[in-house]
Amino acid sequence: MPASHDTGGLSGPVLPYAQQVAHQLPLFVRRILLCGAGHGALPGLLTARPGTRVYEAEAHAAEGFGTFDCVVVCNSPVSLADCAIALARHGWLLARVRALAGEIDALVTALGAAALRVHDAWPCVDEDGMDALICVAVREKYDSLEHVAACRESGHADWGYQLASSCGEARMGTVPRRVALTAEKHACLLDMDIADDPMRRLLLFNAALMAFYQVTEFEPEWTDVYLRQAEFWQRIGDPGMARRTLANVQHIAPGAEVARAIDTYPASPDFGEMTPPEWTPGERFPRVLFVTQPDSHFGLDVLYDGLCEVLGDECVVDFPWKPMLHGAPLPNEDRYPCALTRQGEPLPLDRVLALLGEGCFDLVLWGDVDRRLPQDTARRLAMAAGGTPLFLLDAQDECSSGFQATRHYLGLREAAGYFKREMLASVDYGPRVIPFPFAYPDRLVLDAPPELRPDFLFWAGQRWCGQRELYLSRIEAQLGCRFDRSYEQDEYVRVMRRYRAGLSAFGAGFDTVRYWELPANGCMLISERVPIRLPYDFKDGESAVFFDDVADLEAKAAYYCEHADETLAIARAGHAHLRRYHTGSARAHQVLGWVDELTRETRAGGAS
Repeated sequence: MPASHDTGGLSGPVLPYAQQVAHQLPLFVRRILLCGAGHGALPGLLTARPGTRVYEAEAHAAEGFGTFDCVVVCNSPVSLADCAIALARHGWLLARVRALAGEIDALVTALGAAALRVHDAWPCVDEDGMDALICVAVREKYDSLEHVAACRESGHADWGYQLASSCGEARMGTVPRRVALTAEKHACLLDMDIADDPMRRLLLFNAALMAFYQVTEFEPEWTDVYLRQAEFWQRIGDPGMARRTLANVQHIAPGAEVARAIDTYPASPDFGEMTPPEWTPGERFPRVLFVTQPDSHFGLDVLYDGLCEVLGDECVVDFPWKPMLHGAPLPNEDRYPCALTRQGEPLPLDRVLALLGEGCFDLVLWGDVDRRLPQDTARRLAMAAGGTPLFLLDAQDECSSGFQATRHYLGLREAAGYFKREMLASVDYGPRVIPFPFAYPDRLVLDAPPELRPDFLFWAGQRWCGQRELYLSRIEAQLGCRFDRSYEQDEYVRVMRRYRAGLSAFGAGFDTVRYWELPANGCMLISERVPIRLPYDFKDGESAVFFDDVADLEAKAAYYCEHADETLAIARAGHAHLRRYHTGSARAHQVLGWVDELTRETRAGGAS
């Protein structure tokens, strides 16, 4: 029996038996046989599933019906061996049992006698309100990986993707099996990209990128996933990133197939710049309602701090009230430098609604794009805003667009604009979408230009996302060091300031805190060249050093390790550049400039 009853990608609240079966059944299930009585509402729920055919066998053997994707047994006189005969090669048998050790053991024994084994288990509630389990059994030779591949190869990549995401092995299997299932998910995602819908493609690309990272962390030489990820980059309009992706595996595991593929991808085109307009204050500063999230959130918190720095604490009201912005300590596990001591007072919802209705705010910045607020509260706020310009702030890791989903959630016909952190330069996100990269808190930036430092390259932190493990392991071998230390925040900064340079590599997002904190603390930034829009970005070889792939990183690390004076000059230029363009207050100025420009355009459009 599995040690955990977590239901993975298909999980949700624990439901009564019939609803839970209907909720959990994966997409590949099309032909279903119900054996026995006591299924309750299940036949009707299953019949309502698109493309599903349901058969029932009560007091007679389950033969003569053909084979089934799923056989559901409940209080059935039919033997499990007869049910097993009715299962298709990759079929699932579901049997409900009360969550008692004796009953579970008896079921496992009966399944074994029928040449079946337990594959997964879903919690449910029986008719008496007691805890129960729905055991998922499969043939002894059933293979999840083979099943996923069969779904994909039969033209049902969406079935395979769901199955690979939710099956028990995806959560509790060995590392090699989980990695293999993730590689199959990656293949399914590319096959699912068949519609000419740019926003859907971005969703698939974002999921594929995470799967690519998860596979290559453990299997950095898995050529097929590099080839597929390169194709995804090509499809979203950035062939240069396709070349860079393939260059990594070609450097560590050269092969003719990858070499040929690299030659098919040209360099990236020039995507142009998006320069923020200058903000010119009016007779009075605007008053801002800043709708935020309850947890520490680097992108939102730094902008809030920057707005307070520019406009004054009294002009920026956060809702819901966030104590850590006003002197309360951060949670112990939080390593972001986001504890603030801004003035203000907590306002209840009714008071905020009243202030909106009275026109007391000039601007609403809506940072809750992952919809943590209850929808009723969110919609009341959006409605009360009325004609007050409302801009969405997306500081999330995903490069897919949350604009339409958030707008619908708020019940808005439109929003004044959409600030997006992970804004891929190759993608047209539509009008009124503005780059919104991270920044660094003013108060934490090194006051004076950096001086020459004793140590060369700094890294500390998570290694698991992006292709960090690949980069770090290669540089460790090259420089004869280990990046395995962990520090508290104050010590982290002190140690970082001993180094001439620091490494930044993609994480869950392309924009990382490290990209800004290194130059803020006087280190020369050595970073992967980012594929997103960063207004006023650093210049390669002048205020930062960028690399395209692991070979490029190794060459540049070797060079700058031996050229301390050049490293210091670039570190000083990067530090000055950050102080001018990328502090919290600088980002606030840029946001306010965009707001003014877009609201002027709206007023002009309305007038015409």
